[in-house]
Amino acid sequence: MASLEKPRGLTKAQWRIVEQMIQEKSSELMKSEVKKEAQRLVAQILPDVVDRPGDEGFRRLTQTEKDLIPPAHDRHLRIAYYLYVTNPMAHRIIDMARDFVIGDGASYHAKDERVQAVLDKHWNDPVNHWDIKQFNKVKELFLYGEQIYPVFVNEFTGHVRLGYVDPLNVDQVIPDPGNPEMIRSVILKTGKEILVKERNPETNRLITVPKKELKVINVDTNPRSPTYGRLVGECFYFAMNKVSNATRGFSELMHLSDWIDAYDQLLFTHMDRLMFLRTFVWDILLEGADENAIKLKRKDLAMNPPKPGSWIVHNEKEKWTAVTPDLKATEHTEEEKKVRAFILGGAGIPPHWFGEGDGVNRATAVAMDTPVFRMLRARQRYVRFMFEHIFRFCIDQAIIKHTLPAKEEDFSTDITASLPEFSAKDELQIASTLNDVVNALTVARSQNWISDETAAKLVAMLAGKFGMEINAEQEMEKAQAVGANTGSSKQRWRKS
Repeated sequence: MASLEKPRGLTKAQWRIVEQMIQEKSSELMKSEVKKEAQRLVAQILPDVVDRPGDEGFRRLTQTEKDLIPPAHDRHLRIAYYLYVTNPMAHRIIDMARDFVIGDGASYHAKDERVQAVLDKHWNDPVNHWDIKQFNKVKELFLYGEQIYPVFVNEFTGHVRLGYVDPLNVDQVIPDPGNPEMIRSVILKTGKEILVKERNPETNRLITVPKKELKVINVDTNPRSPTYGRLVGECFYFAMNKVSNATRGFSELMHLSDWIDAYDQLLFTHMDRLMFLRTFVWDILLEGADENAIKLKRKDLAMNPPKPGSWIVHNEKEKWTAVTPDLKATEHTEEEKKVRAFILGGAGIPPHWFGEGDGVNRATAVAMDTPVFRMLRARQRYVRFMFEHIFRFCIDQAIIKHTLPAKEEDFSTDITASLPEFSAKDELQIASTLNDVVNALTVARSQNWISDETAAKLVAMLAGKFGMEINAEQEMEKAQAVGANTGSSKQRWRKS
């Protein structure tokens, strides 16, 4: 360090003290700068290990207290994927939820034929390939707790294609400053940007550029915008298993991962124990034999051990006994059942769904199924929202690009996404109930106890249990029109 000039007014002794203090402070500053530079280099080489230099113990301004710090969130995603591909129980928990929620696949219906054509084109697109990809999309939603789909919109027709972003590539999820439930954008990690095509403002040619920040699709609320009231943005972001003011979702295996891993280790330990239980040793008693006789016998057995199924000839001075270990395997099995029951209880799955039939009869099985179906229906509602949200974006883009009429008065944008009912027993019960209710409503209507409108609404409500959304008023109008046409045709037949 360059020497400093002694200021006037200080004695030599005072100046030496000042120089010593400056050297100590310089050493501390140098160590601090070296530490920051080391953290910066580590973050540059291994971006998943640290967040940012000097950020240890702090949260980002855009990150709520309900979110994990980024390295911890990434670790939970890796653990969930590892358990899914290596552990049979974790694999089955995810696949079982997917199988019940999506079943044989989703279906959709638009009231207007032109809207139906737009959705058919999107559904059958060779890139979107919804017939096959819908099952993976639902599975990965449960596995990771969130899904990010970048959108690629045809600038002339508004046709929509979907991409995919691995949740591990997400750096930040930015909520609206005034409403944490509304997600505004998704920022990707450095080096994980996606490539998009944009028009060069100078040459008006399409160029490929990396995109780090993606605006999440929301309704355009700017009254001066030409897309006001329409869904616009660059990506879909869906998240589950989170509270309202958290920004990121969590895997269905998040709260189970430690227990599944412990159960896995317990089973391997039990397998080792079972291997020992299947082994035995020969305890050979040589009565009256001295040390030399015992050594000779041990040497003879080492060179010629008895083969399985062979026989042994000896006199009363020699006694052979097969000895097996007593490791109390029954106690071990009871502990395994407790851990398995704890895991399945945390997953909301009854034991008999995993082949555990002890102590379960038909009545108790039906009672245990009810809360599971409620949980799965809640998951199904969110998946239905995903489908309908994507479909409405496709319709809005078609309207913006004039593939569909600009005024909704000229056509109907009503769409319905349907997911299969996953309980056959429920369908039988609902069908029986529907039959009884219809008969009761017929009697009540004949006695003028209720109106036609109320009866139609009750029937529509029960039909909704089958997954059919029926508008009671519209159905009444259609039924009356059919009745009028039938009556007029009967009159014409009688006249003829």
